[in-house]
Amino acid sequence: MLCLVLIYIRELTFVASLALSREVVHFHISYLLLFYVLQIIAAPLQASFSDFYSRKKGLAYGFLFVFVGHLLLFLALKKGALFLLLSFAINGLFGNLTPIATAALLDVNFGKKPRVSMGLVVATVMLAFLSFYWARWYFSLEIIFWVMTALCLLASLLSALFFYDPRDDDARPKKFSVKDELFLIADMLKKKWFFLGIKGYYLVYFIWYILYYYRIETLDAVDVVHAVTAFSVGYLGGVAIQMFVNNNDQEVILFGVMFTVFITLLVGIYLLFGGKMLNTIILLNFVFAFYYGIFDPRLYSYFSYHQQKHRLGTIFGLVDSSDNLSELSSIAVFSLLPKMNIVFLTFFSVIVLLVTYEVFETSFRMHKKNT
Repeated sequence: MLCLVLIYIRELTFVASLALSREVVHFHISYLLLFYVLQIIAAPLQASFSDFYSRKKGLAYGFLFVFVGHLLLFLALKKGALFLLLSFAINGLFGNLTPIATAALLDVNFGKKPRVSMGLVVATVMLAFLSFYWARWYFSLEIIFWVMTALCLLASLLSALFFYDPRDDDARPKKFSVKDELFLIADMLKKKWFFLGIKGYYLVYFIWYILYYYRIETLDAVDVVHAVTAFSVGYLGGVAIQMFVNNNDQEVILFGVMFTVFITLLVGIYLLFGGKMLNTIILLNFVFAFYYGIFDPRLYSYFSYHQQKHRLGTIFGLVDSSDNLSELSSIAVFSLLPKMNIVFLTFFSVIVLLVTYEVFETSFRMHKKNT
């Protein structure tokens, strides 16, 4: 339960800090791109550090760094962009805490229906994002920010005082080598099934974020809340249903991706023939997110197959890097093509999702051959 609380706090503070950073004078999109690049590099290493030493220490110190990053963000609002860069640097390098908490949850429930544990994780992440948008509707961004800052400190204390990791009882001297960990990560990616799975994850979330940013950039505040709510409810519904489906992960993932292709294609045709924009986007949000909710937890479950119990942090760190790379790519696309047409975007999504289906299918064949 504590793992889910920590994931909720981290994701809530993450989205709040990104929203507030746009209020800093002289904010530039390049600062945000730097933040994502640092996350892509640091997520597997920070998570592997928790594999090697302790989830407890990784979370306690990590949340303390995020707390400092939030204070720097507050200074950025008063003093300017230099403090924003420092805040982004600290958060990018040391704020990759969701993979650690996710691995800790699976440590405890190792071998016990990972679709349930991973379903709880992704549902918690979605609830955190939904909470932010509804809080933003009722409260000022500064009030939300200071609540989030206090939550960072609370999360650090909870991790230090109440989080238990059996490795903390091991008094043997340990030496962490970044070089060795980089070689280990490279060996993981040399497994063709795993690399293709990560590639498929990147593609499927590239489409997720493209449609997300289209919604945020083109709708007004009221419609954004409606769209995000429909999106979240659809996603949570899919997550809940997949917990009760006994089919193996590969079958569920392929089913979810193919139905996402079908629904996205229908929406594209509807738009092409003059469908009403807002209703269509809300429909897209709900149904599209529903099928994402079905296969998203199964992706995490699939990546944890035949892995060592205390190497799950590194694996989920790589997944997190893939997620950050997909978001970085979508931001770059919207920076270069800010006036992208929704009809083009929808059919483009269909093509990418069809490619994703083939990538996953190849990964599953290779995984079956290797096991």
